[in-house]
Amino acid sequence: MFLKGFTSIYWHELQTAHPSPEATVQHWDCALVRSLLNLYKAIWDDRNTHLHGFTKEEAQMKLRERVIKNVIDIYNSPPKSHDRFPKVDSIPLQSRLRQNTTSLQKWMVQIKHQEKVSECLFTHASNTQLTLHQAFRRRTHSDDERKKFPP
Repeated sequence: MFLKGFTSIYWHELQTAHPSPEATVQHWDCALVRSLLNLYKAIWDDRNTHLHGFTKEEAQMKLRERVIKNVIDIYNSPPKSHDRFPKVDSIPLQSRLRQNTTSLQKWMVQIKHQEKVSECLFTHASNTQLTLHQAFRRRTHSDDERKKFPP
């Protein structure tokens, strides 16, 4: 909490209980908190400038670089997806990289969604679950065979 600009009330009480002869009107804890908040803001400003750039053009360029790196990573190690989805490399990498940044970001979101859906499709297929086609076909089977599967 100290690095976020909070000091204990006990420090303030100690300072008022034991004033120094050089003490100014401003208490040291107020000056310390102000200095820490300025330092904290300067650190975040430097971080944001480093990550996002100083101008809008630089921010767009850095974003494009990050998106291209992520797309290349997806192509290098494609996620396991169900057969119902198109393969990652159905469009060649160089053709994919010619798309604009927004299209690439939407494609990456789509890949993440397909990965989640594929995981559900792979994990929920078990011996105790039937597809709709199997369930309708089962209506013609005997009572003993129907008892194998839950409704």
